[in-house]
Amino acid sequence: MSDTLILMRHGKAQRPSDDLLDMERKLTEAGKRSLSATLPYSLGLLSAKGTSVQVWSSPAARAEQTARIMMKACKRHGADVASDLVLVDALWSQDVDAFLQMVGSCESDVVVAVGHNPFIEEVTAKLTGSHIDFATGGFAAIDMSKETASGDNASYPGRLLWFAQGPVSQRWRTVVHMERVLGDAADAVSERLEAFFAQPDDIETMHKFRVSIRTLRSLLAFVAPWQDASQNKSVQEDLKQIVSETSRLRELDVLTEQANAMEGSTLELVAFCANEAAKERERVTKTLSSKRTSKRLERLSSELHDVKWRKYVNASGLEESDVRLRFDELAASLREDLAALDMSDVEKTHDVRKSAKRVRYDAEKFKTLIGDDAVGIAKDMTAHQDNLGAICDARVNIDIINGFDIASLPDVVAWDLALLRAQNETFLYTTLRNA
Repeated sequence: MSDTLILMRHGKAQRPSDDLLDMERKLTEAGKRSLSATLPYSLGLLSAKGTSVQVWSSPAARAEQTARIMMKACKRHGADVASDLVLVDALWSQDVDAFLQMVGSCESDVVVAVGHNPFIEEVTAKLTGSHIDFATGGFAAIDMSKETASGDNASYPGRLLWFAQGPVSQRWRTVVHMERVLGDAADAVSERLEAFFAQPDDIETMHKFRVSIRTLRSLLAFVAPWQDASQNKSVQEDLKQIVSETSRLRELDVLTEQANAMEGSTLELVAFCANEAAKERERVTKTLSSKRTSKRLERLSSELHDVKWRKYVNASGLEESDVRLRFDELAASLREDLAALDMSDVEKTHDVRKSAKRVRYDAEKFKTLIGDDAVGIAKDMTAHQDNLGAICDARVNIDIINGFDIASLPDVVAWDLALLRAQNETFLYTTLRNA
């Protein structure tokens, strides 16, 4: 007979569903993560070095997955773990007598049995007299030696050695959710690029591609305190290099749109601006189609579908409140910057505009973790972003026009560019004066 019996309830599993047999329900990703992170520490009281251990499991998928994680944890403690996992029907059918008969005939020093409630709690009570509530992933070690069974005060055949409650999988569910958001955002970048290649002359395809990159960069900045620093920096650098290649094109597209919308604008001006944008679009398309860019996109996609976290996050997960606190700090900082902003400061205005975008994207993408009210905050930030965006666009338009060789242009184009520049200058003057 085994000297020690460890009874364990399976980890956090998928919810019951009409489309899924109960036996086929698996552990959630958070359930797997939480067990893998905590079991090596929870087993600290197990004197396992050189001890022979046999792991049994209910044939249910969620129990079998839990049992295999437990096998790895026991091996880390130096136990001599049998290579084969034993599937025990009695753990599924909850046949107490058949199960205890198997325990009595097992010759391993330790048996770890992974099953379900109420069976696990009932067997623990029957063997030790202790009525314990097992959360998912909880387990109890019971001394089943002959000395215990024959002791003078032995009212039960076993003695409770120790009990470890199951991990709070919610903390890892937070991490898993953030990984999903990052992975989806990385996929969006690739999808938006393909849309641009399919319709390069559509101004919106480039705009949406740039937005997808800005969104991902904002999310990466948000999770930076928890993500592996080198991975975060590497992906950010790849994204920065890619988006920088598109900046000039976006600026020319905006100028073309403004030229087209300007009252009294001539066909010659619109054609000139569109031609400048077309030349830049050709260059950008070639750059984005290059092997170098493809490698960058493949690398960042791979990294963000296998996010690396800092050690303490892997060990303990994250509370949703940690995520909310991070968002509140960023939003509060933005409000302070907006209140103190001197819009005549070109660089500061640009930086605050970017901060407004980041808060908006973070609120939208992480709203499940942050809370429903984040949507309202996002709308408030969007209003500030649009106002600052118009100011920044006006300044960029003026810089672009000033960069043209006006003397080499047809008179009608030169005159219209001068008018367009004057309109932007007037907008800036009026806006800054009224701020």
